[in-house]
Amino acid sequence: MRRNNRLGRTLAACALIAGSGVLLSPTGAWAAESTSVAGAHETSPDDPGRASGNFWLTGHVLDEEGNPVVNTELQVNLDPSSTMLLASETGAVEAVGLPLATTTTGHVGQFKFQVPALMDIEDYREADGTYNLLFVSLSEEHSLVYRVIARLPMSSGGTARAVTPDEQILDPQELAAGQQAEADAAGTGDAVSAGTAMTGLTLPATTTVQQQPAAVSAAAASPSPVTLCKQRFPGYTLYQWKMVTNPSMRPQMYVPVQKVVTKSRMTAKYEWSNTKETTTTTGLSMANGAKVEGGLTKSVVTKAGTDFSVPKNSNYELQTNWEYRWYELYCQDPTTLPTTPWKDSNIKELRPYEFAAGARKVNTTGYSCSNSANRQSIPASDSSWVSRSTTHAITNSISYSGWSLNSSQKNTSDHKKTFFNTTTVSATICGENALPTRTDRVGEV
Repeated sequence: MRRNNRLGRTLAACALIAGSGVLLSPTGAWAAESTSVAGAHETSPDDPGRASGNFWLTGHVLDEEGNPVVNTELQVNLDPSSTMLLASETGAVEAVGLPLATTTTGHVGQFKFQVPALMDIEDYREADGTYNLLFVSLSEEHSLVYRVIARLPMSSGGTARAVTPDEQILDPQELAAGQQAEADAAGTGDAVSAGTAMTGLTLPATTTVQQQPAAVSAAAASPSPVTLCKQRFPGYTLYQWKMVTNPSMRPQMYVPVQKVVTKSRMTAKYEWSNTKETTTTTGLSMANGAKVEGGLTKSVVTKAGTDFSVPKNSNYELQTNWEYRWYELYCQDPTTLPTTPWKDSNIKELRPYEFAAGARKVNTTGYSCSNSANRQSIPASDSSWVSRSTTHAITNSISYSGWSLNSSQKNTSDHKKTFFNTTTVSATICGENALPTRTDRVGEV
């Protein structure tokens, strides 16, 4: 509901301004033109050696109450890949972010980026071909740091697509279209990794909490990689993440990956073969002590997973144990490299590092079956692979030191949920909101 309330307030604001005689659209010409800051990584859209084509990113920036954040600078960056983060632990490389484009939000918080065609960005590409887009913004009243796992287009004027269906920021219609495409391809062997179009985004800004001494400005206390660097340290437009090496600062937390409901006739199995499709939101600790949440991200280290066996008459949430690690944000002036040292911004991010080899099944509530059309009969001694190409997302599923983080698990042929009829008569399963093959919400009825 929070997501829809935000969007509703934005559309209402658009309508009011339109009624005043000013012609507007959600991402129209009144959005400030963006400026490319990709530097040497920018290339021509028809360059045969390009790593991506040019593309647009559009949407609004809203605060916690759904009010527009206006006339504030917004920047999008390529955040360091997991390979860069791992290599930075030994000093082999520095996990430096790559600024792409900057703009200013408009009358109702609207923005419109044109990201140029890019080259020589292989270090930022994850093993599955995705990139981490990091949106950052800072004003005296608000701050924003939000990460999106995305696939970049190769064609000129193409569309960047979010791989994980993040309801917090993605346009509901685009999200529904992306999920429908995945459901239509269920069982065909097609991974359907195109994702959801990154147009009509709703980026969440957090009101700056001023707990610092009066001599320290709110801008100096807000987390925002590139923008923070510029405001806190004039001329410092580069940022990098450095892992905290203290072993005592590596908390472990259980992350939900699935929910399985059985009754008297069926058992189930969830094959969580690896950690490649599990994401959780990050926790950011501001310099002034305030805590905010970033977007969904995958673990730094990829590992093999584990299988869950669920007996009859069970309502279980399946959880896996993860080690998290802290990363500190540092800033640098690119014009003085390498003589000027990196400066500590006093901003830290808590993010998933690796699967810690623990798992558990926790009792939870069942699923409903309000639509008989969503029922599926399983013959005696037969089985059914369900929830194909779906995503199981849980809000506020991970609590730690003042944060309530979200988790998301994409179901693939490597992350497979199967129901087994153990009796000599037929059994029935039902999808709470769709057919069992097309939803993650499946249970025996």
